[in-house]
Amino acid sequence: WLKIATSFEAQRSIMKFGAWTFLPLLLLLPASSAVKLQPLQASHASSSVASSTQDPLTLSPQLLAGRQTSIASRQGWDKDEVQTVGVATEERGALPEERSAEPSRQGSMLVALVTTATAIVGLLLHFRSCSQTKPSLIAGWTGFRAALAFWIFSEHIAVQPVAGGGSFLLLSGAILAHTDKGTSTTYYGYAQFCLQRAFRIFPAYWVFEAFDINGAESWKDPMLLLKTFVTMPIQHPIRFFATQSWISHSDHPGNDHDHLWFVSTVVACYAAFPWINMCLKRLGTDCSLARCTLAAGCCYSMQLAEAFYIVHTSSDHNDWTYTHSVAGLPFSIYDHPIARLPQFVLGVLLAHMLKMPSVQPPVTSEEASDTSEGHAAKLTEGKGLMVSIFTDLSAVLIVGCAVAGQLANINEQGPIGLGSVASRMNLCTPLTIVLLFGLAYPDSNSFTKRLLSLPMVGLVGEASYGVYLWQMLVTGELGCKAVHGTSPKCSTLEISLAYCCTLLIGIMSLHVIEKPSQQVERWAVQRLFKRSRN
Repeated sequence: WLKIATSFEAQRSIMKFGAWTFLPLLLLLPASSAVKLQPLQASHASSSVASSTQDPLTLSPQLLAGRQTSIASRQGWDKDEVQTVGVATEERGALPEERSAEPSRQGSMLVALVTTATAIVGLLLHFRSCSQTKPSLIAGWTGFRAALAFWIFSEHIAVQPVAGGGSFLLLSGAILAHTDKGTSTTYYGYAQFCLQRAFRIFPAYWVFEAFDINGAESWKDPMLLLKTFVTMPIQHPIRFFATQSWISHSDHPGNDHDHLWFVSTVVACYAAFPWINMCLKRLGTDCSLARCTLAAGCCYSMQLAEAFYIVHTSSDHNDWTYTHSVAGLPFSIYDHPIARLPQFVLGVLLAHMLKMPSVQPPVTSEEASDTSEGHAAKLTEGKGLMVSIFTDLSAVLIVGCAVAGQLANINEQGPIGLGSVASRMNLCTPLTIVLLFGLAYPDSNSFTKRLLSLPMVGLVGEASYGVYLWQMLVTGELGCKAVHGTSPKCSTLEISLAYCCTLLIGIMSLHVIEKPSQQVERWAVQRLFKRSRN
């Protein structure tokens, strides 16, 4: 312990952690005071305005009793009717005070939670930085996960209207196909693959659901949280087994969570990935650029067909999931796994394209000997420059789509407006594919790739799953949640507070829940699939 604590790496890791964690924590303290004082100031202002206008809901008890007596004498009411009116008036008058005090309690609760989480995360990250860790295969993709998590966070608080769930599916398919070793199509290989994915997704998801089911009561009563966690398979089977996207929102409005359709959809896509990847390889998409491009064009054509169908058949201006009846069964085009499968397959095709020898730059002596050394170097440099330009251009266009959508206020058009459908069905998928290709191309040196490959961005990217899970609960507790909203409900300071809380909880979820779960998964794989290895 003394050797670790006195080492140079340990001191440097502590300084790095203090620079990016405790400085935001200092900003959280005045922000928490603002959250606590703002409702009180609002209640005092409303009471002063109400007293100046003589609103009967905010009068003093003596004056209210006198007014009730005068009203009763004029109207001829009896004593019981006067008491009934007084009780109803007092109950109505108490509501604004309760509502104004609730955000104060919630803000104090969240700040206390974040303070505790910060201390825990500090120790965990300290020991993590002192250990030898293997770098990510594609650092740009990990950074893109961080940017995408913040993108979805900003979408759910109405800062920008363009949805990002489809891009997460695209990235998930690309990562799985890029790291696939071709052993998941056998019986033991498929069982091992499903076990690994289950340990990656479900532990953090179940912990979040236990908190989400009880709301604010979870922070007060740990035993209630534990009871909910144990009884979730029986009392909330839809949430426990992540089948939200297979069930219509209108049939089970209370059994799913609006933003967790992605977890249910990605579980289904993960389960189908080995067979999808095998079928695509048999079609030759991993060795023929033309076949890969043709398959990608078919998948994107399916996306366009779904958007065209929604625009011309949907009539419900309140249905944000685009639910239609297929063979007498409800089918939500927005979040159903079958409807989202083309975007997942596009990610798999992207990984196949990156592995092709015709796409990769020449690295072997045989390839370099076909041409002169100077010409090969110029050719490689030209390809890298072209890819860098298109990578930065696609990133600018994606941000421009979000800015244009916010300026045009596409959410005000309703779910079946052309802009809303294009946003929610992720019709900007080609731009995302170009961006991910540029982030993974070895000779690309774009500004976007350098930015997303920073170590700090990569750390946030590793915690992107926890950020995605907890952001809706945190924004809801702070009063910033505005799904499908036209403008943010909170100030910039409150939004910054919400994101800091979400990020710290997400990092804590990574090191307290997700990392230990993966260690348990490795132990289980070694014990259960020893026969497969032999």
